[in-house]
Order: sequence, then C-alpha cells, then structure tokens
Amino acid sequence: MNNSNFGLNRTKEGVLSFAWYDAALKGITLPDGQAIYEICFQVIGQKGTTTYLQFSSNPTQIEVSMGEGVLIDLKTEGGKIEIR
Repeated sequence: MNNSNFGLNRTKEGVLSFAWYDAALKGITLPDGQAIYEICFQVIGQKGTTTYLQFSSNPTQIEVSMGEGVLIDLKTEGGKIEIR
C-alpha cells in the first residue's frame, strides 16, 4: 500500500477515496483494533466549528473480501471533528 491507493483529486470537496487490491489474493491479517492507515490533516475554520467524518461508497464502493472472494461485513463508525 502506498500513496497511489488514495484518491486525492476531490480533497478540496472534503472527499478522500481509498482502494487496495491484492492481486495475489493473499491479503493481510491484523489484530482487532489495528489501524490499516492513518489520515492526518490541517484543520481550517473558526473556534467551535464542527464537521463530521463518515465512510461512504461514493465515489469508491466499500467492499471487503476474504482471499477466496467471499465478501465480509465491514463495521464503520463515523466521527466528529471540532475546532477548539
């Protein structure tokens, strides 16, 4: 995985896409709670400004599968970012 896995062309609209495909279908195994990647950004806005973070299938469809191509559920949880 590297920078080319991230779609950066709509970040000014607040949209960041991500896609990763393992052509060998070997995948990876991580412990529960382990991060796959981390997003760092520079906040702009006035004190008390709030924005929400959500996972969406737009523009990139959310799909997670096991090596055999069996789809598995991905539990996502949005968040809130507040400038203090």
